[in-house]
Amino acid sequence: MSLDQAKAFLTSVEARTGQRPRLYTSGAYMTATAGAAGDPDLAKYRVWWAQYANAPKLHATWSDFWLWQFSDGIHGPDQHSVDGVGNCDCNTFNGDEDELRASWLAA
Repeated sequence: MSLDQAKAFLTSVEARTGQRPRLYTSGAYMTATAGAAGDPDLAKYRVWWAQYANAPKLHATWSDFWLWQFSDGIHGPDQHSVDGVGNCDCNTFNGDEDELRASWLAA
């Protein structure tokens, strides 16, 4: 998906639902499509950042993540598995459970 296609999709979802979607992306995609500079059109969307590393290094578009996928179940820092599930994608939210619930519903 090109950067223009991604922006058109996000705009369309927001127009049809009345809700601002969240954007799941990675540094590799953002660098390949938007370059190293930040993108003000995408900055208004909360980002679910996929980066398997000990600490997230965000693209210049965002100063903070909404969610961070730090492991694909193999790569990234520990925790690679969940009891009863096994190896899987692992994510974190920078806040407590109540803040996560509220942010999930917020536009």
